[in-house]
Amino acid sequence: MAVPAAAAHAFVTDLDAPDLRPDDEHHLFRALRLRPGEAVTVSDGAGRWRRCTVGARGLEPAGDVVVEPRSEPPIAVAFALTKGERPEWVVQKLTELGVDEIRPMTTRHTVVRWDHGRRAKAMARLREVARSAAMQARLAWLPAIGEPCGFDDALAAFGAGRVAVAHPGGQLV
Repeated sequence: MAVPAAAAHAFVTDLDAPDLRPDDEHHLFRALRLRPGEAVTVSDGAGRWRRCTVGARGLEPAGDVVVEPRSEPPIAVAFALTKGERPEWVVQKLTELGVDEIRPMTTRHTVVRWDHGRRAKAMARLREVARSAAMQARLAWLPAIGEPCGFDDALAAFGAGRVAVAHPGGQLV
């Protein structure tokens, strides 16, 4: 569920002392040009959020911490890796939809293979895309971005009986 409307939404590590990351600070104060007194919401990414106002020295808490329950049942999606920026687009859209867990997957037909160095960089990028999409959608929860796995590992990770396969002739597994 999304938090209430405000001029912007950001993620912080401490809701009692909401310090912004430098790139978030730049976005709020330079790109969006927020001014003192404007309402901003902040979240810890684990379902807790709070309304703040822009003050002279950053964000100041202006409301109680609200706990947003996780959606039930949790939704997890594995997607086959593709070339180019498509994995980023998939993570962005799934995050905006409120998916709880997103996992890149390799299949027997997957062309893309991430070596160790590329894998770490790509996973960091996917987590950053999810964070940005969650800010845009004003979500209280950040999705878990799982490490790439094979098809069988994805089935096992998500649990039997709650997995649907999007494939011609696919069925509930």
